Amino acid sequence: ILNTSGKLAKNVTVKQISNIVHARLNELFTQYIKPPIMQTGEASIAGANIVITGGCSKTKDITKLSEEIFGLPTRIGVPKNLSDLETIYHQPEFSTGVGLVMLASQQARKQRKKTFFQKIKNRLKGLF
Repeated sequence: ILNTSGKLAKNVTVKQISNIVHARLNELFTQYIKPPIMQTGEASIAGANIVITGGCSKTKDITKLSEEIFGLPTRIGVPKNLSDLETIYHQPEFSTGVGLVMLASQQARKQRKKTFFQKIKNRLKGLF
């Protein structure tokens, strides 16, 4: 690890960093994510599972950790039905961005359909 001057301040192994990341994920899942899920009662529904997405989902053994903490099957979520996008965007770290774009597109299509049918309705009203 480099200090603010850019000089080597301390040697840290990958294992040490891995232990720190694992501890923080454990804390995040246990203290901040699990309680609200358990309060809703949704976790007890048959077929309930955990979907992890975003860049953090690429952390080694994150699904195993999640299954241990939540007691539910866990999978990594990736964007689907993206035939028009480059394959680079078919990764979990793009899920939020891709999902928001898809939602905006669907809403815009619905709005256009609504406007089209409203125009027809108004014209028909004008005839009678």
